[in-house]
Amino acid sequence: MNSTKLDYGIDAPGVIRNLVLIGFALLVLSWFLPVLTLGPIRFALRPTAIGVGSVCLLEGAAMLLYAKVGKFYHRDRMLARIHWTGHETVLDVGTGRGLLMIGAARKLTTGKAVGIDVWSKTDLSGNSLEKNTTQCEPRRRLSPRRSQKR
Repeated sequence: MNSTKLDYGIDAPGVIRNLVLIGFALLVLSWFLPVLTLGPIRFALRPTAIGVGSVCLLEGAAMLLYAKVGKFYHRDRMLARIHWTGHETVLDVGTGRGLLMIGAARKLTTGKAVGIDVWSKTDLSGNSLEKNTTQCEPRRRLSPRRSQKR
């Protein structure tokens, strides 16, 4: 199964949503902001709102791009640094949707990959033990486990 077909979720979906909403709100608000004058000092609020709004939108887009493309490249670079024999036992703490655990399991022949997580949907969209188990079913070397929240 190809890793691009598996759904590894979107990291920090609430943060991305907030960045996009704030960015759009600031861009819309910039049309209505006046120039404030206090004595000889002028405060041009429109350029500030446009700048901050644009940065928020760009940051939201960058986070989404990393979640959909960048983290695969990052995972592959990390796993390429290890000399694999295929007999390892891999523990992925904070496995989320299993990106690193599944990538490591592909390097194993007789070894086993275990992933544990607290399965918080706040940190990763659609994050749950059930979804991770579904993604792991075709691979017998994978074993997602539930961790206790502290």
